[in-house]
Amino acid sequence: MKKTTLGTGLLLLCALFSQHAVAQKTRNATSRSKLEMDGAPKQNAAAPGSATFERWISKKIDTFKNNHTTARNTHSVITIPVVVHVIHDGDAVGTGENLSDAQILSQLVVLNQDFRRAADTPGFNTNPVGADVEIEFCLAQRDPNGLATTGIVRYNMGDDNGFDVSELDNNVKPNTIWDPTRYLNIWVVKDIYRQISNFQVSQSAYTTYPTASGLEGIDVNVDADKDGIVIGAKYFGTEDIFPSRDYVEGRKKGRTATHEMGHYLGLLNIWGDGDCSMDDYCADTPEAADGNIGCPTDVDSCTDNPGMDMVQNYMDTTNDECQNVFTQDQKTRMLTVLQNSPRRATLGNSDGCQMGITYDNDAAIKVENVAVNVCNNTYTIAASVVNAGYNPINSASIHYVVERVASSGNTEILSGDYNWSGALDYKAEQLIELPYNTVATAPVGNYKVTLTLTSVNGTTDQTALNNVSVRTFSVVDPLLAVTNTIYVAVKADQWGREISWKLYDSSRSQVLLQSDTFTDGQVQVKSYNVAVNTCYIFEIKDAYGDGICCSEGAGFYAITKTNPGTPQALNAITATSIVKSGGSYGSGETVTFKIVDEEYVNTKTFDKNAVKLYPNPASSSIRLSVPATMELPDSYTIYNSLGQRIDSGRVTSNDQNFAINNYANGVYFITLTSGDNTSTLRFIKY
Repeated sequence: MKKTTLGTGLLLLCALFSQHAVAQKTRNATSRSKLEMDGAPKQNAAAPGSATFERWISKKIDTFKNNHTTARNTHSVITIPVVVHVIHDGDAVGTGENLSDAQILSQLVVLNQDFRRAADTPGFNTNPVGADVEIEFCLAQRDPNGLATTGIVRYNMGDDNGFDVSELDNNVKPNTIWDPTRYLNIWVVKDIYRQISNFQVSQSAYTTYPTASGLEGIDVNVDADKDGIVIGAKYFGTEDIFPSRDYVEGRKKGRTATHEMGHYLGLLNIWGDGDCSMDDYCADTPEAADGNIGCPTDVDSCTDNPGMDMVQNYMDTTNDECQNVFTQDQKTRMLTVLQNSPRRATLGNSDGCQMGITYDNDAAIKVENVAVNVCNNTYTIAASVVNAGYNPINSASIHYVVERVASSGNTEILSGDYNWSGALDYKAEQLIELPYNTVATAPVGNYKVTLTLTSVNGTTDQTALNNVSVRTFSVVDPLLAVTNTIYVAVKADQWGREISWKLYDSSRSQVLLQSDTFTDGQVQVKSYNVAVNTCYIFEIKDAYGDGICCSEGAGFYAITKTNPGTPQALNAITATSIVKSGGSYGSGETVTFKIVDEEYVNTKTFDKNAVKLYPNPASSSIRLSVPATMELPDSYTIYNSLGQRIDSGRVTSNDQNFAINNYANGVYFITLTSGDNTSTLRFIKY
């Protein structure tokens, strides 16, 4: 037990900064400790771990204990339906991040073993405070429409380098999530990144804590369309059941999902995300100064407090094979959340584990991916026709509508019909590209595509419940640079032979520049003479999948407008010269940028008096309104009154909404950047 008042409502947990051994890429397990974000918002006072939250939940825990004479075997087992969304880039099922059904099922087995303290399994323990949590998990058998499902849904989203957290939260999750009051949503992706300053930091997984909005003492909401768990494919499943997989060393037993599930149900890390003075609010987990690595024994990191570090606890950061304990107090906390927290309290009553309906003649449509070409503002939309019925499907008619989205109302920009023909047996699906996959230039803004199946096999579908699929997407400007020459500077980490990069033209049809073979720690700088009004694509790869920064050496890449020399560190490069830089990106990173002239930059000005923030003051969200006649700003940055950066990103719409419900009350500033020009507006959160 530790003591703290620290927590966040949308806490991103389990950032894995790679910590490797020096043998032949036999890498030690990486820490699941919380990612500390430079300039991140202060943790909200009503979040898990905070004083307000703990006062609320302690009352609920007392009520729970009063209603149950002991914490073990005093109530019926709660079964939670799980849907696993597999986000892949076109790999065949069972390869890459497109995990096989068998590997996914192996992860469900681990969760059930761990949460039930199952005898004769790796989840069993003889610890005196060890608990059978009496929570079980099933892959959903019934989808939100009542139709039969396997609980595994696959989406070909075409990103072979993984996803930034903001893209996952703002695009992937909202477009794929099932009703979070009925299903626990898990997304499996290739790689997960978090943008921090100029770097993308790799994570193994992250989770949203349970919200308590509407209950006493709680004023924080996790958006319903973002609720759930995201896990990297290399951490999902267990080699004990599904051995034919290249798991991460130390993370081969499926305990990343167990750890994340603890967070999803309201558990903090056992060190309280702080030091010996911090609290996880479970009296039967001894104090710890930090997360532990590997499989240590006899660790006492808080010698002034009783008890050895509970390195066997699932909420520590030890290797998977070392972990097998949830405690009685942790159990009580999780069951309390399942009784009281919105969206969690209804999971145990969901019908998602009951068999759904299957029809004879039933097709479904699924928008897979919208790939936007930021160089010419066009987009490609891919979808799948799915046979959800017993009878073979040979034809289907699809109606499509593309709209531009605005607060004043949507504007239809394209519609039509497409007739598909093929041969699909039960549960089979086929990827299609509709005739509008390349369209006239789409202006910067937000869009929605709606696909509707109007007939199957020349007749009416037996059910219309799965005949509509909707996907939103944004068209944004690329990174801009005014220069005649682009310099690519790359410093290798201590595994230089794993690194390669290429500079392409806008269509990827021609390699304009590429790396030589790297030696360990080597710096390479190459230049290319660029053309105005032209786009370029830079792509850097790491064969092992752990980027070039930071645990194996402080490697980096930087695309610059002036010659950086041969810098040994990124901070040696003039910041104003950098177009884009990074290094901690997992398997790879792709950057698109456009060369423009000074005249173009000078036209990207905006009138501060014409740009509006409303409502102001605001309590939950605020909108940025830019007149349609003006060029959109390139980006925005939000600061608090102390000058700390709270948020930043691209301006993608003339009417863009910003959620501020997690901000503390006070004065904030939003700085808009357009080329070399900036303008700052003030707003108040109450």
